[in-house]
Amino acid sequence: MADSNIDLIVAQISSILTNVSGISKVQSYAPVYLNNLNSATIWWGGITEIRNLSLKAKEVDYQVVVQINVHLSGGVEAQTTLKDVVVAARQALDNKPDLNSTCLYHNITSVENMFVTERGNVYAVGMITLVATKEEALT
Repeated sequence: MADSNIDLIVAQISSILTNVSGISKVQSYAPVYLNNLNSATIWWGGITEIRNLSLKAKEVDYQVVVQINVHLSGGVEAQTTLKDVVVAARQALDNKPDLNSTCLYHNITSVENMFVTERGNVYAVGMITLVATKEEALT
């Protein structure tokens, strides 16, 4: 069975993020434990819109969420570390507007950050949400 469009998009995002400084591992599944800190998890967020272009083609907007987990030691450097990694990831994605030819274009629709303290394990989470637009044949 051929990969679906979303699988190809997720694979390209994974490939792009593999080269981002500060991200040691990229995966397309949620970790059971957050022991793989300084990692990125990519998942499909759904389809936000489908537009018929003609009797033969449509545009589909696939939503993808990138969750970046960064281990923190605290203090001012904690916010700087998260900011640096999230900005580097956003810039890497912006430098590939068609995600290596897997879509027509993509737009980053939001970037959200939060800090989590869990039994002394402090980490930050950056969530980058993007929408990748792909042209597909009507079936």
